[in-house]
Amino acid sequence: VCIDQATFELIVNSLLETSYKTTEVGNASLTAYNPPLEFLVKNGFEKEEDENVTKNYVMLEFKDTSSPLNSEEINSVYDPYVIIKNPQKRSMGTKLTYPAIKKLVENMNGAIWIDSKSSIGTTVNILIPTEKRAQVKQA
Repeated sequence: VCIDQATFELIVNSLLETSYKTTEVGNASLTAYNPPLEFLVKNGFEKEEDENVTKNYVMLEFKDTSSPLNSEEINSVYDPYVIIKNPQKRSMGTKLTYPAIKKLVENMNGAIWIDSKSSIGTTVNILIPTEKRAQVKQA
């Protein structure tokens, strides 16, 4: 599988650290999986194949049980010039965390979005394309 490992690790570590910092009581978790083809097609991502390369995706879900973000906070989380003031949420960490993560994900041709619901918490979703190269048989 081909992916920029250093960038991938930076994204994962940054989001885990942010989840930890914003969850005063409860838990934070990371789930990684290959999303189903139906999800990819529905959201405009398609698997591409040729004889040597198969394009797949890895889906990362960072869930925490902290106080949810409202829609205004979700829309401004990627703006480094807006301070999110949520008295029930611990410090969002460095305000540049989310804008930097978004840029890293986009540089990997991926997508990032946030779902937040009361009594459930916040989920940061990241979808990153990967490539699996076929083994070339040597003569």
